[in-house]
Amino acid sequence: MPMRRNRGFTLVELALVMGVIGAVISAIWWSSTSTREAQRQNDAVSELQTVSQGVIALMQGQTFKAPFGNITSTMITAQAIPSIYIDKQTPTTADHPWSTGNFTVTSISARVFRVAFTNVSQSGCLALLLQGTSCQAGQTQCPTEVYTNGTAKTCQPNQTACSGAVPATGIGWQVMGGSIAATMCAANSYTGGTNNVSFDFSL
Repeated sequence: MPMRRNRGFTLVELALVMGVIGAVISAIWWSSTSTREAQRQNDAVSELQTVSQGVIALMQGQTFKAPFGNITSTMITAQAIPSIYIDKQTPTTADHPWSTGNFTVTSISARVFRVAFTNVSQSGCLALLLQGTSCQAGQTQCPTEVYTNGTAKTCQPNQTACSGAVPATGIGWQVMGGSIAATMCAANSYTGGTNNVSFDFSL
């Protein structure tokens, strides 16, 4: 009877196996990252809506008093900002899905307040702009103005020259166009956060 030789893997075969394993791990990682980012976007839009509605409900029939400025801690105390958004390390500040302590509510004038997200991913910036303007201008809880990266880039409902032009059809924001939102958001991926997105609301 001839003896059967035990044959091991060749280097080529090992390389192929490692390559397949690497591809599978990369696919899983990419899918997980993509899912986490989508969840962050949904959470941020929910936070914008919840907090803006909470402040408007709290201030019903009232106005902000001078001196105007950061009222985040006041809104936390009044529970206009729910506990799920409060920074666990610093309870007087609020978080958003991409960053800790970088969500603020500021009184701008007696009847205007600003909800701001700083250090937001590019895709998060786009999601906030597109979904945050999905409302009828002039209605309660619809922003009167939006900003990205400070006040350098700004849009108002039906503004005809807004980094590309929001449709001036008289029906409000009509959901800001994707190309306009892309222009307003910094052209880079999230590497620590570079986008600031702010929304002004009227009481």
